[in-house]
Amino acid sequence: MYNSKRLSFVSIIFLALFLFLSLPSAQSDDSTGNAPIMVAAQEATIPLTANPATGAAEECPYKLRIKAGALFLHRQDNDSRTLVANLGGGTELINADDLDLGFAAGMDISLMGQFREFGAELRYFGLHDWSESKTIGSTGAMISYPGFTVGYFFSNGMNISADYNSKINNAEFNLHWWPCANERYHLLFGLRWIRLNERLDIDLANTVADTIIDRHKITADNRLWGGQLGIEGILLGNQKQGFSVNGFLKAGYYNNNLKSGMSEQVFAGSASRRTDQGTFVGEMGIGAQYAFTRNISLGARYQLLWLDHVALAPEQMHGLEPAMSPEHGGGSVKWDDVLYQGGWVGLTISF
Repeated sequence: MYNSKRLSFVSIIFLALFLFLSLPSAQSDDSTGNAPIMVAAQEATIPLTANPATGAAEECPYKLRIKAGALFLHRQDNDSRTLVANLGGGTELINADDLDLGFAAGMDISLMGQFREFGAELRYFGLHDWSESKTIGSTGAMISYPGFTVGYFFSNGMNISADYNSKINNAEFNLHWWPCANERYHLLFGLRWIRLNERLDIDLANTVADTIIDRHKITADNRLWGGQLGIEGILLGNQKQGFSVNGFLKAGYYNNNLKSGMSEQVFAGSASRRTDQGTFVGEMGIGAQYAFTRNISLGARYQLLWLDHVALAPEQMHGLEPAMSPEHGGGSVKWDDVLYQGGWVGLTISF
C-alpha cells in the first residue's frame, strides 16, 4: 500500500511538470487549421474554412462534446485489522486484509458545451460493485469494539462470515477556459460531490441448525462537497487528427459530512457518530486517443483518484463505542485515506 501511494504521488508530480513544461510549446504551435498554398511563386496561408470573398474564417464558435466510457478502478487494499478472533483472544479468524476489494467497473460520462474560449462541463461516474467475503468455521469467536466485547461458543460449531461492500459516486460541474487560441491546453475550476458508502456485515450461524446466532453491521457514509482546480492538455500530437497523448490533473478541498454506525442483534448494542471533516481530493490521468475524424475519437487512459480523511467500515470497529439499547453509544472516527487506480476506455464525439 505504501508503494502504491508513493507511485501515485510521483505520477502526479510528473504529470504536472509535463503539462507545465509543454505550455510554452503549446502557445507557439499553429493549430488554427491553416494550409499553405502557392500563388505567383510566393507562399501564403489562408484558412481551410475561409470565406472566398473575405478570407475570414467561418468556424462556428459553439461546440458540444460528449465523452462516454467504461471505468475500471482498483481500490486500495485494507490495512491489517483483526475483525474476528478465537474466543479468549487466541488466534485470529478474520482480518480486514482478507477482504481486499480489487477491481470494479462503472460508467464515466461527461457533457461539455463551449463558446469560443469558455466551456461548461457536467461529469458523472459511479462504481458500485466492490465486494468481498470470507467464511470460516470455529467453535468459539470473539468480536471486539472499544469497551464492548461479545464472545460466542457452540460445541457443534459455527460458520463465521464477513461480507464487505463499497461503492462510490461522483458528480461535478466545471467551468473551462482556453487561454490560447490553439487549444493545446485549458484550465478548469468547479464544484464536486463525492459519496463513498461502505458496509461490513459479520454473521455467525449455527452449523447444525443453520440459523443466525448474531449479526454485526458496520457502516460508513462519506459525503464530500467542495471545489477544485485543474488543468487539461494535449501533450503530443493533434486531438483532431491521428494519434495524440493527453493528460489532466485536478485537486480540491472538501467538507466530508460523515455518518458512521454499528448495530448488533443479540445484545442490541449500537453506536453512531456524525461529524464534519475537511479533506483533500486529487485526480489525475494520462492517456492516448486516435481521431477517426475531426468529430469522433477513441481513447484510453490510466488514472488515479485519491481521497484523504475518509472513514472506511473496517476501521470503525476500532473507534465506535457501542451501548446497550435503548441508549446509543458514540466513540471516535478512525480516519484513513484511500487510493483508486485503473483505466478508462471510451469514445469522444464532438459537434
